[in-house]
Amino acid sequence: MFPVRNRTPGGPRAGVGRASDRGERQRLEQSAPAPGVAALGSLFLSPTASAGMRDALTVSLLVQVAMVALTVLLSLRPPRTVS
Repeated sequence: MFPVRNRTPGGPRAGVGRASDRGERQRLEQSAPAPGVAALGSLFLSPTASAGMRDALTVSLLVQVAMVALTVLLSLRPPRTVS
């Protein structure tokens, strides 16, 4: 690995702030779907051995549709106000 060097003009603290949060946000956006994919994969593979591929796909799709419906319902809620 190559060492990471600070190349921000104005010193090491010049880049701190809004732009420095991009790396953290990008890491979160890339790693956030992993638990959902793992859960749906486990859900899909668990009934495959006993019930068959069709039933496993049906269960997985129903869970995905339910998760999308829950997300839509939660997104329609009015935002909380700070008093």
